[in-house]
Amino acid sequence: MPFVDLGNYSFHYTEYGDKNNPTIIFLHAFTMDGRMWEKDAIYFSKKYHVVIPDLKGHGKSDAPLSGYTRNERVADLVTFITLLNIDSIHLVGLSYGGTTAIGVALERPELLKSLTLIGTSAAGYKLGTKISAIDKIAREQGVEAAKKRWITTSLLWYTQEQQEIKDFVRLMMEEHSGAIWNDPERGNYPQLNDLDKIPSINLPTQIIVGELDKMFLPLAQKLYNLFPSSELSVISDCGHLVNLEQPEVFRKELESFIRRHIR
Repeated sequence: MPFVDLGNYSFHYTEYGDKNNPTIIFLHAFTMDGRMWEKDAIYFSKKYHVVIPDLKGHGKSDAPLSGYTRNERVADLVTFITLLNIDSIHLVGLSYGGTTAIGVALERPELLKSLTLIGTSAAGYKLGTKISAIDKIAREQGVEAAKKRWITTSLLWYTQEQQEIKDFVRLMMEEHSGAIWNDPERGNYPQLNDLDKIPSINLPTQIIVGELDKMFLPLAQKLYNLFPSSELSVISDCGHLVNLEQPEVFRKELESFIRRHIR
């Protein structure tokens, strides 16, 4: 079970495929972990080197008391990539993982070959009050209450209709440390604004969103207009967790995009 030492905590990841092949790194959603990409990893590992980290406070990675800002997540990921001695990465992130991926593209674009953002937020874009309300629940009622509220948000409503996916998401969420909600600095995180900086990212960029992901669909369209070299795929009959809800369509879209940007 691979871990790397990032100084103040242990960082877990899984690795698939031949290291001599082009590398895809998948970044998971908030409160989930690398397991959400397992079936995708098996599929892509036939032709690619696949790496799936558990971001700080998620999965089997350690959950320190603080250090959960976007800048810190990006620094951790860059250190991890350096330790693995890989570059020319096809970086794929869903939601929270996508926001982290944007940060890497802004800070260290030379490490990347392409960028894929799925149902992704962006620093400086307001998603509404429902997300911040869960932070309030965590502070006042505790992490377990916040988890219960999170699984029922409109963000994941479509997942509720598919029992197998619902059970899988609930399993990951129940095992989530919740440390980010308890970070004493959470209310004082630096206020970043990606929207002003994204036009400077000159990477092939794929933006994927479910047509039923009402919270993120408007932002996906905005990101498509902001990234100078981007394409947008809106997946039919699909909510927020695209790779779980429409796996075959997702893999086809991603594989086609990466194949066009191998060199």
